[in-house]
Amino acid sequence: SKLEISNMLRDQSDRTQDFKIVENSSIRQIDKESLASYRARFDKRMKNHTWSELDDEEFLYRINGMDRDKNGDLRLTEAGLLMFGYEYEIVKKFADYILDYEEILDDSIRWTNRIKSDDMTWSGNIYDFFFRIIPLINEAFPVKFELDKYGERISESKASIAVREGLINCICNANFYDAYGVVIRRYPKKIIFTNSGVLRVPVEKVIKGGYSDARNKAIMKMFSLIGYSERAGSGIPQIYAVWKENGWPEPKIIQEFNH
Repeated sequence: SKLEISNMLRDQSDRTQDFKIVENSSIRQIDKESLASYRARFDKRMKNHTWSELDDEEFLYRINGMDRDKNGDLRLTEAGLLMFGYEYEIVKKFADYILDYEEILDDSIRWTNRIKSDDMTWSGNIYDFFFRIIPLINEAFPVKFELDKYGERISESKASIAVREGLINCICNANFYDAYGVVIRRYPKKIIFTNSGVLRVPVEKVIKGGYSDARNKAIMKMFSLIGYSERAGSGIPQIYAVWKENGWPEPKIIQEFNH
């Protein structure tokens, strides 16, 4: 089909689709609280960085959230819109956009908790989704009381860090032009990450590691700038290693070509 051909062409490009300018867009489509939160994390990690002094538009330009159109005007990129935009603005470009976290910890009820991008009680963008659900996922991996070499308490387990990288992988490899979005389901003894779009790297290479070819490289860079992605193809192997270390069942990667 024409859709399948266009998706294939997008996937073959080194400069991934999320770098593309959203025509006639503006910073007014961005949730200011999301961007302010991101900038606070950036400032904490990149102390005294010159980008911290820039206004919001110039800052977004530096992190590939905006780019200049043929007239020299700053417009949002697809990455900027997806990462920081309001959900009602995002769906104007990505009609089937959906982010969904489902917590199913009690068989007697359908969900014990659910966070969905279209419920209109929060921004609905990728950045807010990530930081809303990470604390909930971390609850599955309680941390023993331990101190690091600086005498500060260790707040995350190896498993929670590995799963966090898995979530970033899920988001950064999703095809937001497809109809199935990103769905995370947490059960008492398992977590399932689901996204649309097949892997750009063969499964065996993904498991082995060392191959990083995200479908949304601009979004991955944004996470990297605040310390949440190594962009080294190590996220999935880290999950396998931690699961093996704990004696848990080996993780499974499943690709389906007809949903």
